Amino acid sequence: MPTTPDEFLDVHIHIVPRQPPEYRVHIRLGDGGEFDGAFTTDGLLPWTSGGTLERDGQRLFNAFFADSSLRTAWDTAHGRSAQRRIRLHIDPDAAELHSLPWELLHDGVQWLTTLDAMPFSRYLPGHQDYRLALTAYPLRILVAISNPDDLADEGLIPIDVAHEQALLEEAFAQSIEKGWVELAVLPPPVTLANLEAALSSGYHALHLVAHGAVRGRDKAVALYLQGDDGMAHTVSAGQLAAIFGQEQLPHLVFLSACHSGALSAGDVLVGFGPALVAAGIPAVVAMQDAVSLPTAQRATFIFYTALMRYGAVDRALNWARRNVLAAGRSDLGAPALLMHLQDGQIWLEMPPAICVDEGRKILVSLYQKFGDMWLEWLQGELQRYHDTPTDNENIRQWSGILLDALDDSPTFER
Repeated sequence: MPTTPDEFLDVHIHIVPRQPPEYRVHIRLGDGGEFDGAFTTDGLLPWTSGGTLERDGQRLFNAFFADSSLRTAWDTAHGRSAQRRIRLHIDPDAAELHSLPWELLHDGVQWLTTLDAMPFSRYLPGHQDYRLALTAYPLRILVAISNPDDLADEGLIPIDVAHEQALLEEAFAQSIEKGWVELAVLPPPVTLANLEAALSSGYHALHLVAHGAVRGRDKAVALYLQGDDGMAHTVSAGQLAAIFGQEQLPHLVFLSACHSGALSAGDVLVGFGPALVAAGIPAVVAMQDAVSLPTAQRATFIFYTALMRYGAVDRALNWARRNVLAAGRSDLGAPALLMHLQDGQIWLEMPPAICVDEGRKILVSLYQKFGDMWLEWLQGELQRYHDTPTDNENIRQWSGILLDALDDSPTFER
């Protein structure tokens, strides 16, 4: 059955090992339509670039859909809906497939993961239930920028803390002004203990800027946070994941750091992104390879701008990739989304102030029809709903939204 124009068809792609280099693939389309096929990594692993991003993306796309059954699944999805939500579920026993540049998938016409109509994520299953989209505002976002005093000794370029902070303030400027967002910046030093203490007060999102590196024989990923003395202190994925208490888990963590999304070929939980999802955070944006500062900053700004518009993390990151592509950046595929969400939604699609505007239009229309007495009655009823304790948070939320609409419109012209 075709989806409606406002819906996304869920395309769940599950890859499990069969007899390497061959893998079994199961594609499920929404609530109906299942396809099985095979995918071989002959000539793909270990991955080496073919010279251009476009060539790499087409090479991977053609190899994956070489199986006629899988191509039929793709064509069927295209026929059922122009809007498809792609969730790539790589089995833990096939973790080596994470080294393939899935964010570069190109069908010969366009990069799929840059399309607004095709939000893409690397889906990671978990034992926890799906988190519901946030309905309470303002959204509380913690910003942590780690700039150790001895980065130069590590061969790393110091981070411009003021610029990074200004970038985020600009991205959220309208949202902060309207009261949709509260932005808090963690003062230095950005130690693991200080980060844990700040998170314990409850934040909906964490934006962490730091240098990352792959170190040692086991290619373990580390982030450069700080010690109490302000000097560099490396932190593992497990150490960072351990600071998130189950009662105060953010809905989103954005790791603006090189290699923060890297995945070991032997354990899908080695990288920071997977470790945080396993800890219960439903959406993690991380860098799966070395990423330039301009790309990270551009992706950050566009990502948050789009996220406030849609509330869907996968759509927002597709927007960010498209903008990185338009800027001619060569590290288009670095930002990756690791997600344990069914629909990508982490907060309401329309921020309250937008709802206020829509609510005001409705109120004006009804006022023009029914007059002052109706308006007084409505205001009293909304206030009663808003002030009365209830288990239904949505009622309180929407009552407040409509009350705000009335407050913003002291006079209605008939």
